[in-house]
Amino acid sequence: MTVLLSHLPFTERDDELSFGLTRFHVKPFQMVVWCSITGHAIEEMPPHAPRFPGILDTGHNHNFSINGSHLRDWAAVPINSLRRLGQIEEGGDTLPLFAANVWIHCNRPRTRNVAPEKPPFLLRLDEGIAVQDKRIGVPRLPLLGLRALARNDLFLTTDGGKRCVHLRTLDWRTKLLRWLV
Repeated sequence: MTVLLSHLPFTERDDELSFGLTRFHVKPFQMVVWCSITGHAIEEMPPHAPRFPGILDTGHNHNFSINGSHLRDWAAVPINSLRRLGQIEEGGDTLPLFAANVWIHCNRPRTRNVAPEKPPFLLRLDEGIAVQDKRIGVPRLPLLGLRALARNDLFLTTDGGKRCVHLRTLDWRTKLLRWLV
């Protein structure tokens, strides 16, 4: 079992997040995670791959959605370096899907800060990531959806009383019990 997010906090009130020179509004009950993106064929994250904030959004029913300018400026991934897979409908718009891997950076327990001593976790996203290029209606931050967690067989728990979430891989006993039932 690998713990990816340990006691990752969320609040009931508006909050802020600093990234570079920009401050972002974080709405109540939003869970901020740190991500990186690489091409689909890359199995090991390059040490120079930048990390950027995203929102873990269990109501987002796709893998991962990102603004094209965030993909270019934050992830340092030119869109023309990714293979197009198809398209999806999202929020009334048709969005292109591109082959890419998303990496989740582990947090320091009880904070949103990255734990640099822990390696990031590769999310294999065979269905790709959605890239939005419009300025209007674009999420302020990328969205990591429930599909990405489910497709990678991850275990997400919410502790409402402590206002935090936990994300981990399944241990062999849990996998065995699933197989038996």
